[in-house]
Amino acid sequence: MHLANITFSSQNTPVPSTDCAWLIAAFLSTGAEISITPEPDQPAEGDNVTLAVRGLSGELLAYSWYAGPTVSLAYLVSSYIVSTGDETPGPAHTGREAVRPDGSLDIQGALPGHSGTYILQTLNRQLQTEVGYGHLRVYEILAQPEVIANSTELVERRDTLRLLCSSPSPAEVRWFFNGEALPIALRLGLSPDGRVLTRHGIRREEAGAYQCEVSNPVSVSRSEPINLNVYFGPERVAILQDSTTLTGCTIKVDFNASLTLWCVSRSCPEPEYVWAFNGRALKNGHDHLNISSMTAAQEGTYTCIAKNPKTLLSGSASVVVKLTAAVVAMSIVPVPTKPTEGQDVTLTVQGYPKDLLVYAWYRGPASEPNRLLSQLPSGNWIAGPAHTGREVGFANCSLLVQKVNLTDAGRYTLKTVTLQGKTETLELELQVAPDIAVATRADEDGDTPLHIAVVQGNLPAVHRLVSLFQHGGRELDIYNNLRQQPTWRVSTARSPICLRALLDSAAPGTGDLEARNYDGLTALHVAVNTECHEAVLLLLERGADIDAVGNLPAVHRLVSLFQHGGRELDIYNNLRQTPLHLAVITTLPSVVRLLVMAGASPMALDRHGQTAAHLACEHRSPTCLRALLDSAAPGTVDLEARNYDGLTALHVAVNTECHEAVLLLLERGADIDAVGIKSGRSPLIHAVEKYSLSTLEQAEVEGGGGLVVTPIFLQVIDILRGKATRPAPASQPEPSPDRSATTSPESSSRLSSNGLLSASPSSSPSQSPPKDPLGFPMAPPNFFLSPSSPPAFLPFVGVLQAPGRPVPPPPAPGGS
Repeated sequence: MHLANITFSSQNTPVPSTDCAWLIAAFLSTGAEISITPEPDQPAEGDNVTLAVRGLSGELLAYSWYAGPTVSLAYLVSSYIVSTGDETPGPAHTGREAVRPDGSLDIQGALPGHSGTYILQTLNRQLQTEVGYGHLRVYEILAQPEVIANSTELVERRDTLRLLCSSPSPAEVRWFFNGEALPIALRLGLSPDGRVLTRHGIRREEAGAYQCEVSNPVSVSRSEPINLNVYFGPERVAILQDSTTLTGCTIKVDFNASLTLWCVSRSCPEPEYVWAFNGRALKNGHDHLNISSMTAAQEGTYTCIAKNPKTLLSGSASVVVKLTAAVVAMSIVPVPTKPTEGQDVTLTVQGYPKDLLVYAWYRGPASEPNRLLSQLPSGNWIAGPAHTGREVGFANCSLLVQKVNLTDAGRYTLKTVTLQGKTETLELELQVAPDIAVATRADEDGDTPLHIAVVQGNLPAVHRLVSLFQHGGRELDIYNNLRQQPTWRVSTARSPICLRALLDSAAPGTGDLEARNYDGLTALHVAVNTECHEAVLLLLERGADIDAVGNLPAVHRLVSLFQHGGRELDIYNNLRQTPLHLAVITTLPSVVRLLVMAGASPMALDRHGQTAAHLACEHRSPTCLRALLDSAAPGTVDLEARNYDGLTALHVAVNTECHEAVLLLLERGADIDAVGIKSGRSPLIHAVEKYSLSTLEQAEVEGGGGLVVTPIFLQVIDILRGKATRPAPASQPEPSPDRSATTSPESSSRLSSNGLLSASPSSSPSQSPPKDPLGFPMAPPNFFLSPSSPPAFLPFVGVLQAPGRPVPPPPAPGGS
């Protein structure tokens, strides 16, 4: 019988050939029990494993190894012929298996996939088979696990903790807390596989580092720690002083002593602190509060509020701080209380600190330029920038001022520093009684106390000295050795406040703003040279002559400054006046000329709608009007412009009886027939209504500008002179070319726009009774008014109309 004729079916039953059917029973026989044990018994991944076979009996012909639960061809690893040593791999062979002559199976570099049930089937010479079973488990080397938490920041008794030990391999799991094995108490929940740890209502003592460990017989691996924070509090908020709990207590503190209050609490994380004094929040976000120098102002209730930004909870504590006893506060008392000029005064300090380190006196606020003197720790004092040579310091902080004058009056400031670093500041207003003789006495430079107060910018002293000068009947225009008045010193010192005080205090007409020093400069010169713009404007406002020799450069400089800065010259003040308006009003023709040539608009309107030409006529300034018209570019000045009353500049010149302005305007082409928008009257009618005989006579003599002298016009002049009639002219001159151009040959008369009939060249003066050019009789002598009537009542109010036409009433004021 040959083994080649034997095969195995998938049902684990030997199938004989047709010649060997009688052997079926023999295959089903069994012998002694076969045992299979792995060596080593707990192999690790990568180890060489031998499945050692024991219990074989008889003479064997072949071995067959299966890696599976049944003897099946699908699980066949390898077949081995004992006599020849031939090995035939099966479907389950991985290339690592080899059968030994004694039937054992070697596996080189075993993998976890080799784990499972192994079956050995033997065949002896009696064609009997024997089956042995064994089990192999190959343990893998475990990778490091990872702990995953639902959150690492939890609030005590409010949040739930869940930890997951993540590992890809099956293994036993253990938990560790802060490096120690975690005992699983009843309050901790653990999943059946040990991989999920749960804690409801986490507590502060459970905050720390958590780890999980996975293990098998051949490998152990522990995760990195994950830190868990448990937030709580604030609890037990208290205020401490020198590590002593003082919450709810009253703290007694000595005067000028220091005090530090500490706010403590149990909280995670550290809370935010807010301090309050008598219910008012303080700007202090620290856990402590310092009171450097205790005074009565620091007495009260101090409250510390601790806020936890994580738990959103807060707590507070309060203490009451009081002075130990009534203590005399440090004060300054002048001796004498109100010294007179020339006396010595001592600023005595009462209640000064006994542990004094240094002190300093200041003339005014406590700043270095105002420092009079300072005392060093050695006891010596040194002079400061404001020391005048008359101040002496003492060890008790007192200050002696020798031979005081009015400029010494005012605020004095004392600043003290103790050995503990406490600082205190006191102030005193010193009053000095005036002595007229001393107040007006000049020093070797000729400067009076008023000069000195002005230079120092001491406004209260300036007021006091000015009132003293006035009380003593002394003039303010006093000169020093450099021939400088107090106003000069004001301009030099750039102190417009003191300048205003001097000008406001001076009686009208007593201050000479045009006085000059030895250099020939006025106060305005000095203000411009020192670029004190406020003083320049103030002097101009008070009437300083900018046209005085040397003052015009100041305007040049200001105009160039405007132009350099890209600013227009047509800027308005609160009265809607431009610099050009002010130059005209103050009668400064040179400034008018400069401003117009620099680009100032001559047509800018003030609040009454008046141009610079209107203002020149209103203020009867023909020089400014001529400067305006001569300097303006052609076509930039509209002489027919109306103000808000509907009047042209010529109207205004007639109304103000400025004859030179009337002639200048007529010369420059102003329309004498221009009708006022509101009144409906021309400048000529305005002249008639105002009985301006001189203006009418001038117009009669000039006869220009569109004015035609008619018999009616001449009769009006006679009536205004008190005459009843006026004989017609003996002869009429030949018409001028320009006048004849406007007269029709067929017409013997014309009607001018002002309502007066103009005479024709062909009018005959020899007719009697006299008639107008149209042939109507002239008006009787009492047509305008009776000889006994005063000339103040003309019967007509409108313009004269041609015969046969009604005279319309004048329009209502403001009407069209």
